[in-house]
Amino acid sequence: MDDSVTPNAMAVLAAVFAALVVGSIIRLVSLRSDRTDKARSRRASLRTWWFLAILLAAAVLAGTLGVCLLLGVATWVGFSEYRSLEARDEADRFASNLLRGAIPLVFLAIYLGWGRTALALLPLLAVLVVATSDVVHGVTRGYVRSIGALVFGAVVLIGGLGHAAEIVAGPAADNALGGPAGWFIFLVVLTELNDISQALVGRRIGAHHLTPKVSPNKTREGLLGGVLATVVASLVLAPFLTPLTTRAAPAWTVLAWLAPLAWPLLAGLVIALAGFLGDLNMSAIKRDAGVKDSSGALPGMGGVLDRIDSLTLTAPVFYWLIVVPTS
Repeated sequence: MDDSVTPNAMAVLAAVFAALVVGSIIRLVSLRSDRTDKARSRRASLRTWWFLAILLAAAVLAGTLGVCLLLGVATWVGFSEYRSLEARDEADRFASNLLRGAIPLVFLAIYLGWGRTALALLPLLAVLVVATSDVVHGVTRGYVRSIGALVFGAVVLIGGLGHAAEIVAGPAADNALGGPAGWFIFLVVLTELNDISQALVGRRIGAHHLTPKVSPNKTREGLLGGVLATVVASLVLAPFLTPLTTRAAPAWTVLAWLAPLAWPLLAGLVIALAGFLGDLNMSAIKRDAGVKDSSGALPGMGGVLDRIDSLTLTAPVFYWLIVVPTS
């Protein structure tokens, strides 16, 4: 499979960096005389955005191997943070170490073309690892909770980001417009745009809180703003990065003029909604653990879990959206 970066994918990456430059200038000008802790946090967040954008571009330019390495490392760090929140006894720590040790094997399998098999077997293997560890350690009290917490983490984190890698390495990666990386860039840009749009709209005009006990900042207005921005971005980017506009329209497309837009519309909608749920999912986990951030690994943002939370659900949902019609 040719995993070279196409001119279209390069152009979108350049546009991302151009937007980052403009956003950086606006933020630095707005914070130029602000010396509060919040302002320092926002400056740190801006530096982290640049670091992540450069990492993403380097991974994409390195091809399939680069993307698998980037996602494998992010999964390792994210699962380590999750382990620190949920591993509450020796049996949990032992099982979580085994699961963490399996992460390189999963991403190696994906890179070698065995991704579907590895991702399909992951839940069963996670159950076997955790259950065996608990039984060997004589765990009876909290047995179901222990298995549920660690298997859940493996499926959401390893499986979630594994699907993002499978988008690039798997059989559905054939893509004349954007190359294998085109699908990945499309997914990541829309996922992050959705997060940013929800936060900005919710902060500016959000008045109707949706989940005050899980994430007080989530509002109806923020959700709608994120959905609108993500759908529009999908309509703009899909013709450059993906073959979605040339795919046969689904049965529910009743208007002829809607046919080329049907799959980009659906992709934008499902990514926006899955991203919203992924964010809430990780917020609930942190609230259950009694922490605000999963770690301090990313200055101004919190931990890696705080950055990949939406992607853990947008990646598998988007993967099956693009794979099922071609299977």
